[in-house]
Amino acid sequence: MDQEMHGIAGTGALNCGRVEVNGDDGLALKCARRAIRRKQPFFVRFDLQGIDSFAANGFAAGGAGDVYLIIYGSGYDAALDDGHDLVTKCAKPVRILKMTSSNRGALGYRCAPQKNEQR
Repeated sequence: MDQEMHGIAGTGALNCGRVEVNGDDGLALKCARRAIRRKQPFFVRFDLQGIDSFAANGFAAGGAGDVYLIIYGSGYDAALDDGHDLVTKCAKPVRILKMTSSNRGALGYRCAPQKNEQR
């Protein structure tokens, strides 16, 4: 996953950090959102704990300003078995969304266009 993010972001990209399972993601999210607004190359990773698996979500952007969501999973999704990454280009304008659960905290992170978001 880290290689995928670094490959997208390129040399010299802003490292917005790696948030451990149940860690405070505030600074990492702020950094990534700022980089998106500035169209600056960056990468950030969020580690997640599933019921019986480990997962991670990350975001990376290169010099062209395109932002990608990278999803890593171990054993919980057929598309991600054997530790493969799923890479998806985010629609523009990009917004990073945190999905949460009242009893489990962060469930994952996704990107969504701002204009289509329901409030």
